Amino acid sequence: MELRLTPSGLLVNLPDEIYKLAIKYGSGMMDSGELVYLAGALAICPSENGGSLVVEIGAYHGDSTVYMAKVLQLLNKQMTILSIDPFERSRPDKLNPRGS
Repeated sequence: MELRLTPSGLLVNLPDEIYKLAIKYGSGMMDSGELVYLAGALAICPSENGGSLVVEIGAYHGDSTVYMAKVLQLLNKQMTILSIDPFERSRPDKLNPRGS
């Protein structure tokens, strides 16, 4: 599948499986179209020798983190993903009785 990034106009070729993943992981936070665009951005990122780092701020449940890891695997790119979330929406449960 071809994706044109805006505003650069750069054309990126992505494996068709990425669109299927975007449908699976799309949500109210990031829909499938936004996830495909994210995959395009990951595709153009340099990843020499596995030294590149992707930083995600606002991971919540980690669905987008998993999506990015699967995309990087499909693109055959070795990159580390650092996922950060302040857990402001955390709710109390057995393992976290105070919800913090």
